[in-house]
Amino acid sequence: MESIKFGNLLINFTSEFTPLWNDQGSGSVRSASFWRPVPSSDFLAGYFPLGDLAVPGHDNINKRNIVAVVKEGEPPGSEALVKDKALSQPDDYELVWKDSGSGAYANGSIWRPIPPEGYVAMGLVCGTGHDKPSRNAIRCVRADLIIASYVGELIWNDRGSGAYKNFSAWSIQPPGAASGEVYFSAGTFVGVGSYTKPAQHITAYALRIQIPLKVNPPPVAPALPSYAQPSPFEAGSISHVAEICWFTVKDPNLLPIEQLRTSPVYRLERTDRYVLVGFGHNKTTVPQNFKWTATRGKTEGNQKYSQIPLPLR
Repeated sequence: MESIKFGNLLINFTSEFTPLWNDQGSGSVRSASFWRPVPSSDFLAGYFPLGDLAVPGHDNINKRNIVAVVKEGEPPGSEALVKDKALSQPDDYELVWKDSGSGAYANGSIWRPIPPEGYVAMGLVCGTGHDKPSRNAIRCVRADLIIASYVGELIWNDRGSGAYKNFSAWSIQPPGAASGEVYFSAGTFVGVGSYTKPAQHITAYALRIQIPLKVNPPPVAPALPSYAQPSPFEAGSISHVAEICWFTVKDPNLLPIEQLRTSPVYRLERTDRYVLVGFGHNKTTVPQNFKWTATRGKTEGNQKYSQIPLPLR
């Protein structure tokens, strides 16, 4: 699909991953695996993950899960001289947890990227063994391009593993979006050295984009060339057009992976038209009152409507 642009940030999606670590052999009550997004196609050259993915279970998630990946884009003309780059490598990593003592078949560790000033990390990163990940593994995002988010549902904890230190991984839940915007999780996770859900987390952030809206001129008011009753319905015209991304729509006919491949953009149109509320022709020589009731809004579902008297002399 065509990349989404927000400022000088380019956003796209991948369904390809490389496995990093899983808890097999650890004795943990829950099972989980950790994966790194791979922007492997030619179309995604130059894209980077924002963090790693934690999922329950040990099944292969390739071509089943979808996460966001990002790339540096060209800034809009007005921002070229005043905005920094959209992306940056982390300055370093801080160890959050390692599986020492767990008995897992492979060693694993979880790290927090430390972003440069003005940037934020959007989730945690899984190390191969107990080694610190490469600074080039992920990218941090300029702070004005993202939105602070909530800690979501539990993904996994190591309870029962025997590891020397406790750990739990949690999803990231974006807040309600402002008008004209969309907030969405990059698919990354947060984690803490306990089994208690944190009230907030330093890497709990979501991506944000604007909904492009095209506004056309409103329909021309109908003319009344004679005393004959006009048509009850005038021709409609499209007054607003918005194109929204696949992940904002729950399509009953497509799975998310199918939406990304076959229907990455959905088009919304608003059509406006004039409707005849009432018609009156005073054929006398004295003033007369005409009154009609107009319904505003819709009457079905849970939408409210009201009736407005329209007097005319």
